[in-house]
Amino acid sequence: MSRAGRAAAILVWLIGLAAAIGVIFHTQFSTDMSAFLPRSADPAQQVLVEQLRNGVASRLILIGLEGGTPEQRAEISRSMTGMLKGLDDFASVDNGDGGVGTADRDYIWRNRYLLSPAVTPEAFLQDGLTRALGNDLNLLASGLEPLLKDSIGSDPTGETVRIVKTLAAQGDRHIRNGVWVSADGAHALILAQTRAIGFDIDAQEQALNQIRRAFTAGGHDTGVQMLVSGPGLFGVKTRDAMKHDVTLYSAIAMATIVTLLLLAYRSPLVLLLTLVPVASGALAGLAAVSLWFGFVHGITIGFGVTLIGEAVDYAIYLLTQSSPQSPPRATLQRIWPTLRLGVLVSICGFAAMLFSSFTGFVQLGIFTIVGLAAAVTVTRFVLPSLLSAGFAGTRDTGFAPALLRIVWAAGRLRPYLLVVLVAAVVLIGVRRNDLWEDELSSMSPISAADQQLDRSLRHDIGAPDVRQLIVATAPDD
Repeated sequence: MSRAGRAAAILVWLIGLAAAIGVIFHTQFSTDMSAFLPRSADPAQQVLVEQLRNGVASRLILIGLEGGTPEQRAEISRSMTGMLKGLDDFASVDNGDGGVGTADRDYIWRNRYLLSPAVTPEAFLQDGLTRALGNDLNLLASGLEPLLKDSIGSDPTGETVRIVKTLAAQGDRHIRNGVWVSADGAHALILAQTRAIGFDIDAQEQALNQIRRAFTAGGHDTGVQMLVSGPGLFGVKTRDAMKHDVTLYSAIAMATIVTLLLLAYRSPLVLLLTLVPVASGALAGLAAVSLWFGFVHGITIGFGVTLIGEAVDYAIYLLTQSSPQSPPRATLQRIWPTLRLGVLVSICGFAAMLFSSFTGFVQLGIFTIVGLAAAVTVTRFVLPSLLSAGFAGTRDTGFAPALLRIVWAAGRLRPYLLVVLVAAVVLIGVRRNDLWEDELSSMSPISAADQQLDRSLRHDIGAPDVRQLIVATAPDD
């Protein structure tokens, strides 16, 4: 390639990087886990996915207050409920005080004749209206005039009052000191429902932080402790655990790779050049996913960068085999057929993700394919232009001869390896019935203590058991 060609390749590469960074700068990043739920044409599965994503059960936060005195728990319950009801993060907050939110009150008023079980044609005839107005007069005499005087004209049969009474019926609820408590009285209970969908982990974390601030504001120095559970909390804890593990193990892996490459190259500049293809591929992959879907899922970035990590090898193949006797361009011509074949095999393997019914997996497929293609293109046309003609990749290292001696001596281990292989096959055969785990619960990142707390609070509050879903279909609502 001529000097003009090399300059053009570098210019195109820089323009591509700038364009990718521009796209990424305007990209919306999502933590909505529904991207990893199937897009299915089956109506039952569609309903299940929608309920998991946006159903009430996925947006519930169960709160229990324990310790202190019953009066202290009741006071903190009222304080927390009052603070949380004033926040936009929550669609409803219920501690059994009987209060009805403005949105609920407006909804009941607009739909009073649809919701009331007492609406019949007879209720609006002369006799029915006479009885209803008589009831209204009795209610006005009972001290409810401020609540009724503005509504009787539009609701003479009193359907709104009837619905509120029905909703306020306590049933199995236990009310003490004016708040909702467990059957044994040991916990004050609060049931919160977030406006954000259950799989919006950022919004769920914000709601949980608001709950903690509300408790801290009203519960300090009382000996009362707060227990919290629900799908949102599990999502936040799972993401935090994943972040911790990915950060820790990625740091260990990166430190190991950097150390080995520095020992081999003995040059920080060459180390940076090794990372040029993979960094370019990551930026190109992110930009491609953003342009195709309009957003990028956080998991796509985490797993995608791991999957295209093999692009580091492309530069290593070139750099380690270059020497004054074999300059980078000559080396590239020699290894290009093998390198090209390896990339095509990888792309074909990851292409299977493109046919997945999971949006998240399709994003991973596009990110990986575009990333690998961009990385190998940079290795082919850009990286040689950044190296001098007399570049020598690796230097002699003291540990290399020792490692090679171990590798050559490994052939003596074949009999022992055969024994280990036979033993493994025998073990699998003997334990074939109890060796495999087919329960999905074994993959759950939620601890046994958190699961037990969730069952306990769910039982006390009477929250829905989300393990079963019943779907009824009909021609109309």
